[in-house]
Amino acid sequence: VDRVIVSGPLDAQVVNERFHLSKPAVVVMNTPPYRDPVKSDLRERCGVPENALLAIYQGVVHHGRGLAPMFSAMTLNQRVHLAIVGNGPAESALRTKANELGIGDRVHWCGSVPYDELHALTCGADVGVCLIEPLSMSYEYALPNKLFETMTARIPILVTDLPALRQHIEAHPVGLIVGRTLDATQIAKALDAAMTEPKRSQMIAACDDIRQLSYESQAARVIALCREYLA
Repeated sequence: VDRVIVSGPLDAQVVNERFHLSKPAVVVMNTPPYRDPVKSDLRERCGVPENALLAIYQGVVHHGRGLAPMFSAMTLNQRVHLAIVGNGPAESALRTKANELGIGDRVHWCGSVPYDELHALTCGADVGVCLIEPLSMSYEYALPNKLFETMTARIPILVTDLPALRQHIEAHPVGLIVGRTLDATQIAKALDAAMTEPKRSQMIAACDDIRQLSYESQAARVIALCREYLA
């Protein structure tokens, strides 16, 4: 092929080394168009009281996405609710898991929504979760779009201690890092820390870095690549 496009800097490093590319891979991150935060009805839609901590998971409902560890953490804190926006092949098994753990009434299955509605829903959460499990190289180097969606919504996020996620949080301190084993106690403590001042306000302020990371900045790379091959 003439060029390879990847969604993160570490992915580029891997493919450049593994495939000995004649030209370096182009990084175009999975970032959304820039938006300001908006009023949300997520809490009302889920029936979550104002004094509860409402976390949000976006994306495919599958094993390896940290949902089962999150459920375990929720057994340690009755205040935590989780909105799951998306569907997928593991939904039935995870619904069963939540009920077995006694937290089924605090897990709110919102289903898939049109992309244009996702931002407003995300703005209604207190914290996002991106607890990717290191099951494969793809997951190990993941830099999911949900990370950038939560930045756009100006809410902190919990991420697994994986290379690309750690690199992002160190450069843009918008969230908290949880150990690779996704221990329930660690997740529960991180959820509490995400609601504690002044750290919470600092993470929310750092989310403003999305102005430099949004799709508008990524689009310039796509345009430059097109011009290179149309010249």
